[in-house]
Amino acid sequence: MEQRVHAVVLNYNQGDAALRAYAELRRSRGIEVDVLVVDCASAAAERDALRGRIPAERLLLLDQNLGYAGGMNAGIHFWLERAPEVAILLVTPDARLADDAAHGLWRELASHPNTGVVGPVVVYQDQPRRIGAGVQIDERGRVSRLSEIRAATTYEVGSLDGCCLLLRPEAIRAVGGFDEAYFLYFEETDLCHRLRAAGWQVCVVPDVFIGHPKSHSSAAPHVYYYMARNTYLFRTRHFGVSTWRAGLDLARSTLHLTGIALAASVLPQHWHQARDRWRNCALQWRGAWAGTRDHLKRRYGAQGRTAAA
Repeated sequence: MEQRVHAVVLNYNQGDAALRAYAELRRSRGIEVDVLVVDCASAAAERDALRGRIPAERLLLLDQNLGYAGGMNAGIHFWLERAPEVAILLVTPDARLADDAAHGLWRELASHPNTGVVGPVVVYQDQPRRIGAGVQIDERGRVSRLSEIRAATTYEVGSLDGCCLLLRPEAIRAVGGFDEAYFLYFEETDLCHRLRAAGWQVCVVPDVFIGHPKSHSSAAPHVYYYMARNTYLFRTRHFGVSTWRAGLDLARSTLHLTGIALAASVLPQHWHQARDRWRNCALQWRGAWAGTRDHLKRRYGAQGRTAAA
């Protein structure tokens, strides 16, 4: 495999972060990294800022917001057309990469010809002791994030965090890109599952770490909707789980959040958390309802858009 990486930084109204990610990748050590920024119809001021700092040939401006799945697909297609044998690194603008991260991921991908995609250990910078060391998927399609590194050397997992992925070009051509029905969230889980089904390994590189500053305790409202709806889509499509069964699991997790909010309200040591807990609980109920409704109506893609599964 050529010692070179082609990167895609996806942006939607996070211009400063995207420019930072672009600069960090260009400072990579040990390997040449060529960077494309894909913008998903950000505000005009955002686009002007990107145009002022990024060469036109490395800036792809989309006419509409295609979400993570569609935006990354556009970047993948851009690079596969120009250099079909070079590994493709996908990065969201909130990911913080050290200057040796790209080389560390490439080294492991090049050393394991049966591996289709690798990812780093993600360190959540708002909670430095909390990490994402891969994702496991059980026999019913339920996913859970690994909070501990499982081995000293590269190890297999069910899925990876989509904030940083290095893809083998042969693997992505074998299974196709991201499924745009997901739009946002679960698309990397779906892709990793399809890669594994096609015989490719999905691996975490335990000695490569990246930072992720986004707090998971105060997610935006749309997160709850897409996570609920796309959980149905993933489990029913790939694991044959009925909508009824998936709905029961979703209801159980929603009731669990409600219990946590109640506990925060009655236990004095947690009173400072109560407001955020109830906010998240309300958003979860709302997102679960809307996600269930749209799954039953086969509305996928961007919220409110109708598409067949």
